Amino acid sequence: MPLEKLLFPDLPGTTVIECKMLVSAHSHCSCCICTTCCDQFLSCIKQVAWLDKIDRRYAWIKRALVEFEEKHGKLFPESWEVSERICVEFCHITRSVSLIIITLLLITCVLES
Repeated sequence: MPLEKLLFPDLPGTTVIECKMLVSAHSHCSCCICTTCCDQFLSCIKQVAWLDKIDRRYAWIKRALVEFEEKHGKLFPESWEVSERICVEFCHITRSVSLIIITLLLITCVLES
């Protein structure tokens, strides 16, 4: 589904130009729109993480951000730094999930000793 449909589902036939007009008319919504975009974009990686495949995670985000910029980059004003926000959120999620995995591994090691 195109990103503009995810962000503005109630607007039939919404195009990138119409989205930009709506966004600029309601600039106070930028935080909510960016949050929705980040959540939607990163929803697939929030639950999957393995320490031995961490390099794959970072390779995925690199490819995904290039694709995002190509497909949706023009939808948002540059000043919103949407790609940067996605990247920062990705790092927060990866850190949180990695800490959970490390904690579980340490608990397992302690219980087995």
